[in-house]
Amino acid sequence: MLRNYIKIAIRNLLRCKFYALLNIIGLAVGMTFTLLIGSYIWSQLQINNRLRNAPNQYIIRSKWKQPGLGYEDVTVAPLGITLKEKYPDLVANYYRFDVLTTAISSGNKHFVREVAEADYSAMISMFGFTMLYGDARTSLKAPNSVVITEENALKYFGKTDVLGQVLNLSNYTGSKQEFVVTGVLKNLRKNSVTYLWDLPVNVFIEESEISGVSTISAVPVTEYV
Repeated sequence: MLRNYIKIAIRNLLRCKFYALLNIIGLAVGMTFTLLIGSYIWSQLQINNRLRNAPNQYIIRSKWKQPGLGYEDVTVAPLGITLKEKYPDLVANYYRFDVLTTAISSGNKHFVREVAEADYSAMISMFGFTMLYGDARTSLKAPNSVVITEENALKYFGKTDVLGQVLNLSNYTGSKQEFVVTGVLKNLRKNSVTYLWDLPVNVFIEESEISGVSTISAVPVTEYV
């Protein structure tokens, strides 16, 4: 019986070749676009699935009275700590970062890279990023310390165990500043924190470590109880 159905279907396809071809192409195109849309939606749903306590974390945005006065994703730097102090039963923690574009040098290798001045200890505790080398609690306690991802460690030094290596960052006084690598993070998957803008941030220093920069604005992320 099944063989007869197949024969009848083939005969009908051969009898109406144009319409059969049109239907097959339409079906193939429809299935392709359905799979592409499904794949895109699935990838978007997975963006923050590796962040710790992601459902309780919120990026605080600004609403400026005049268009073009500032970025919506940026607000005054003291806001995070103020919210935690004022609402201790509501705000469990906060994380602030400010992105700086600066030149990074490792020996004769030179790169232009975005660096984040960040509340680094809060970043580890809030988001659960994995430290491959170094101590997550003390990595940025010493002055002129820098934490990078394993991807950037390979780019700068050709290996991942690079604790104690030196990177030169161009500061805003026109000179270079030495930073010692005190931690290496496991590569960060795409997320709404370190990939907030076009380029991912993979180099982290503590606030105001680069000379000539004073953090008056930042992107705060708060974690609610």
